[in-house]
Amino acid sequence: MDSRHEEISLWNQQNAADRSVLNLRKMTNIGTFRAYLQEYLRNHPRLRKDMTMMVRQLAPDANGLPIEIYCFTQHRGMGGV
Repeated sequence: MDSRHEEISLWNQQNAADRSVLNLRKMTNIGTFRAYLQEYLRNHPRLRKDMTMMVRQLAPDANGLPIEIYCFTQHRGMGGV
């Protein structure tokens, strides 16, 4: 979370010349949740670290705001774990 906060602060310093509240980036609930999910997956012992791992926000629809989680498990078979 600290790195995300630093990233947003740095962007605001570099890109928000007029300092209007409307032009600043801020931490949001969905952004915080995505960062939490990314860290959770990165630290999960049963997920592969050498393969693609991502959490992304998809376009909103009638059911809400979908979050896509894409990662690979250590287990390679199709049977039970």
